[in-house]
Amino acid sequence: LHGRVFFGSTVLMAWPWLSVVGLLLVAYYGTYRLAHHARTVPARGLGLAALVSALLMAVAFLYSSNMSLMLRAHAFGEMTAGGTSGWQWNLADATLAPRYLHMLLGAIAVGAIGLAGLGWLRRRTDPEFATWAMQFGCGWAAGATFVNTVVGSWWLFVLPRDVLLRFMGRDPAAAVALMTGIGFGLVVLALCALGWRARDPAPAVRWAAVAMLATLVAMAITRDQL
Repeated sequence: LHGRVFFGSTVLMAWPWLSVVGLLLVAYYGTYRLAHHARTVPARGLGLAALVSALLMAVAFLYSSNMSLMLRAHAFGEMTAGGTSGWQWNLADATLAPRYLHMLLGAIAVGAIGLAGLGWLRRRTDPEFATWAMQFGCGWAAGATFVNTVVGSWWLFVLPRDVLLRFMGRDPAAAVALMTGIGFGLVVLALCALGWRARDPAPAVRWAAVAMLATLVAMAITRDQL
């Protein structure tokens, strides 16, 4: 659907986009290093974990920049007139910051649910780890989702007026997709908040995972509408 404009935006930010490969290679190396050596050198492992996180956050920013720039094809001519060095960043786009933060917080929530799900799978073979993983995962998922409700609202209200009105009811399909995603997101928040402090978080984790999957499907449809 967006093939032509995606390649156009990629050319405009060519050098930052090409740097993704190098950033990922270093981040992956750091991740493997952590997996094998972090326990033996805790302090160094913490620093390396911070570096890996920063590199992956940089990659996420570059993706958000490109994915938002490609939706502004009407601005390509003006941006090209300003130079073709391949260093365009799309920083003037009001939707870039909330889009980036929304995706980042969503990734944290999904990863936290994944950890909680791992605990749920091990609840019979390793109860101590399972309880910790489910409570820890629920805590992070609840926190990230709570903050994301604010960031998501920010993103919604900086959209162009005609797009915003579609989500406010002018386009029923877009409005229903958005409201469904928000509804399931609030269910995830409530269940994870319960699981975070529950003595037996397994039921909350199971249904939170189902609600998270439904949220992702609804938000993917919302993104298509956008």
